[in-house]
Amino acid sequence: MATKEYIYSADADEVLDEENREKFRRLKETLLPEVEIVQMKYGNQLAHNTIYNYDEEYRPKLFRRVRNFVWMEPVHETVSIRPVIYDSDIVILHKPQGNHSDRDIKIFEKQVVRGVRLSKRLHNIYARELFISGSDEDVKRAAAFFAKSSEDTERDGEEITEACLVAARAARVSGETEKFFKYIMKVVASAGCSEACYELGEFYAGRKDYEEAAVWFYNARYETEPVLNIRLGGDMALDKLCACYEQLGMSELAGQYHHEAMQWRQGNKQ
Repeated sequence: MATKEYIYSADADEVLDEENREKFRRLKETLLPEVEIVQMKYGNQLAHNTIYNYDEEYRPKLFRRVRNFVWMEPVHETVSIRPVIYDSDIVILHKPQGNHSDRDIKIFEKQVVRGVRLSKRLHNIYARELFISGSDEDVKRAAAFFAKSSEDTERDGEEITEACLVAARAARVSGETEKFFKYIMKVVASAGCSEACYELGEFYAGRKDYEEAAVWFYNARYETEPVLNIRLGGDMALDKLCACYEQLGMSELAGQYHHEAMQWRQGNKQ
């Protein structure tokens, strides 16, 4: 249905402020004819508990409607299949009215029931949805899928880690200790990450072993990096450290971690 040279792909919950509208206007005047895709920064990602672990990311937003293929190379000629992409300085503000995780998780669950094999990208997004916004019940329902995925020899190391993390969380909230350690120690033995340490912290805190829990929450914050939810290596780990030291009667140390958690949220626009 589009008739113009370029198509702008817009979502209903995005906003261009006046500064970036002017940047967009100038872009249209100066855009080189060979550019086929223009990327723009999607901003404000951390403010609404989305699945994103960064406040800005580039997204393709402006597309050439008709692509003219060009022959290339002086010998064994071939057609260039890679688009010419320009990364602009335009920032789009993402302002969703609500969290879509419930809808997305239900879609994933339907795909799993149908036996659809999730791509690497969707496998990662499903795991992130569960670790960032999913309820305990959501995680439990996903347990069988990710347990099977953790043994899938066609999945790469990143996917196996994601699968083990979800399977471990499901086992922990279900009270299945043996299964919990089966999956969580696979992650710890490979490279470790904030999520694995955080889960171990939750396990020991649930048994009121606050000294041991604090060790793992400390490791989640300071010794490892997050792979699914940035907050488990940030303010959430710090909040748990604060809670552990309050239980241990160490109020001064608890206050330090509380202050650091507030600083982390402010720095990450939470």
